[in-house]
Amino acid sequence: MASPSSQMVYPSRLLAIPFEVLINITSYLTTPEYGGLRVVCRHLDASLFQPFAREFFTKKAFILTEFSLQALVDISNSRFGPSLKCLIINLERPGTIQWSAPNSISREEFYNHKTLMSSGRDVELITEALRNLPNLETFGLRDFPSSGRYRDGGAELWRPYGAQTFERQTGAMLSRPSFNYNNERQMSANLIYVCHAFLTSLRALGHAKMAHCPPRLEVILRHCHIPDFGFNIPRYLEPTILPVLQDLKVLFLDLGRLTFPSYMVKMGAIIEAYPGFLATLFLSKLQSLEHLRLNFRDCADGAATPLFRWLAQSPPTLQTLTAPVGPALGVGSDRVPSLPDAPSLPRLEQLDIGMITTELFPLLGLFRRYKSSLRKISLHRVRLQPGGLTGDEPVKTNLWARFLDQTTKLGINISSIELSEIELSDHIGLYPVEFRDPHRMSVATHIFKKGWAGSDWERGSRELIDSLFVDLHDDDTEDEDDGMEDYFLTDLDGKLHVTLEPLIILQALVAMRRDCLLANIYRILRNG
Repeated sequence: MASPSSQMVYPSRLLAIPFEVLINITSYLTTPEYGGLRVVCRHLDASLFQPFAREFFTKKAFILTEFSLQALVDISNSRFGPSLKCLIINLERPGTIQWSAPNSISREEFYNHKTLMSSGRDVELITEALRNLPNLETFGLRDFPSSGRYRDGGAELWRPYGAQTFERQTGAMLSRPSFNYNNERQMSANLIYVCHAFLTSLRALGHAKMAHCPPRLEVILRHCHIPDFGFNIPRYLEPTILPVLQDLKVLFLDLGRLTFPSYMVKMGAIIEAYPGFLATLFLSKLQSLEHLRLNFRDCADGAATPLFRWLAQSPPTLQTLTAPVGPALGVGSDRVPSLPDAPSLPRLEQLDIGMITTELFPLLGLFRRYKSSLRKISLHRVRLQPGGLTGDEPVKTNLWARFLDQTTKLGINISSIELSEIELSDHIGLYPVEFRDPHRMSVATHIFKKGWAGSDWERGSRELIDSLFVDLHDDDTEDEDDGMEDYFLTDLDGKLHVTLEPLIILQALVAMRRDCLLANIYRILRNG
């Protein structure tokens, strides 16, 4: 007969491990091992719940399929719902079905995906989930997986929920929308899908607004962008979507070539062809923004200039129609939409611009408009080119140094600025901007990103200007200036005033064109 002492149950030593030591141990576990440890007992589940939820449920991505969105709803109704702060809808989806494939699951999921969108069930599921996520801060659209999955190796990525299970069970890969301009049929299907996902997100946010509306909308796309009709908000959806736009605090948008087709719009008493009208109409609804990021993918040079000038409320430089308008063109002027007023954005604190070629003055005008509240600027892959009065002349000066100098004259109280992979451009070539130590300017460091933060922007701008280096590949013009900044003065109300007599300006322009002609002749002779 066993003694009473031999029947006593002793607590596991695992339960006596201090919490800090337990967390350190779990850092060496893979994701399946970590999940398995949690279900060993209730004590471990309770001890590891918060760090587990923080790591795996703070940010989650889903796709527009029934099984993925239903999982989102289930998570929102579980104890993990309050942990979710960033909800992402990934644009991956079941691809075109292969009729010869023996696996019928892929065909079934393909048709279910189509029906989900056409029936509006995707809006219903996302809305239901949003209403149960009290701590959600960010709603986003992505077309790529996220990095940072350190537990399972450096090459592992965070895929949207259900993606790997779908590919394992069907043997088919999820497709990702990309804009192939050479395949019209595929292009049309991808355009419709991207617009549907964007509008679905806005509708769901609108339906759930009374319960909860996140202040951040982040559209970050690497392989596509929002086309023009993606920004179209029909009147029957305005009561649902406009309150969301009016309350947004942060907006990230990826625009591109298909965002800027020309529309006939009224601008005062005239009718002009204006690019990107629907995008301006969308942006005009934003009044509470504190942070705006605009990326321009695969755009032609200067494509963003009308948008910048519209945001700055400067007249766009567009070719006005010389033919009579109205009945003679078959267009009634009363049916032509008017260009909306740019949003005032009185609380705009941060402005990010990326991946665009533009001129100096439209970019400066954009910052001038919002200088009263603007404190942080980020410019990524922005290319400055000479324009306006300089015409097609080659770059003779560092336009980025002039940009930094002009921001101090505009009176912008900048507290932070980020410059990364910026360039100069002209009709001859591209010139990357490097950041070097001014005391060791001859040493090639090849640093293409630099930031500054502080309270004395005038001094900070001088430090950045001193560190800028551009190899213009022309010893005759590298240190020359086009001389035009002497003819203009930017005052604090954002207007440009001519400071010399018109005759002097005309003489200067003639001289500049003559110098440009001589420089071109010299270049032709030198190159044979």
